[in-house]
Amino acid sequence: MHRYRVPVLLIATALCAPAFAHPGHGDSLALGLLHPLSGIDHLLAMLGVGIWASMQAGRTRWLIPASFLALMIVGAWIGVAGYAPLVTELGVAASVAAIGMLNFRSVRVAPVVAMLLAGGFAVFHGFAHGSEMSVTGALPFGAGFLLSSAALQLTGFWAGMLTRRNGRIAAMGGAAIAACGALLMMQTL
Repeated sequence: MHRYRVPVLLIATALCAPAFAHPGHGDSLALGLLHPLSGIDHLLAMLGVGIWASMQAGRTRWLIPASFLALMIVGAWIGVAGYAPLVTELGVAASVAAIGMLNFRSVRVAPVVAMLLAGGFAVFHGFAHGSEMSVTGALPFGAGFLLSSAALQLTGFWAGMLTRRNGRIAAMGGAAIAACGALLMMQTL
């Protein structure tokens, strides 16, 4: 595991350079579908949430992504209304780092704790995207954004299920996500 630290951190550093690609929100379903793929912060968070959900047991597996999507919608509504906090980008970056650490450590928690963590992370992602959406285009863009986010979570879930027997892969992926989140946090300061 130790021999992989430097390559994982170098890859994470290279990926994090074009972070926070939030501007350019449109007003169409197609732009909403594409947007989650344009920012490394959202992409890693969605994949990481799916991977983390795959590590859980029972109903917690679906409560994590469902809570994330539901609270991301709430955060987006608040953002569209103009009430996103000044620490939104830092919250997004911190959520990426935290999701990475949850994956790195293969943390399993009670359903309520999982929902609170996922929902807390999601609100910041909702703030970030909602504050830059137009009020008139929020519905079609938001629907596309939500569908694409759910697809990324599902992709992460299946990746987690495929690598479930090899804890090293999950740990390396979690470390890369956490490192990228830490770099994003440094960029916001």
